[in-house]
Amino acid sequence: MVTTEFRLHLWSGVPGKQVPTTRLEADPDRHGAALALRQFTRGGCDVTSPGAHIDMEHAGGRTHTVLVTEVLDWLRLPAQSEFVARENLAALLEIQV
Repeated sequence: MVTTEFRLHLWSGVPGKQVPTTRLEADPDRHGAALALRQFTRGGCDVTSPGAHIDMEHAGGRTHTVLVTEVLDWLRLPAQSEFVARENLAALLEIQV
């Protein structure tokens, strides 16, 4: 795993009017985005805004963007149930976008 920076972009509901950012030792893909999403929601971010997305900056500066809805849909797949349980992500499954 590598350190990846995750930035949440919303159109509303941003605490302090700043772009929420976190750095995690996580795979720079949907796994990492889900862990960052958990952190953002625990921090009070309303991730239900249309078009809400997470920008990931990988080692070396490469970036990738994923919509919050894509992460939530992916977490709801039966194949991700073990990951959801292991990482305590069940609260994310309750989010309706």
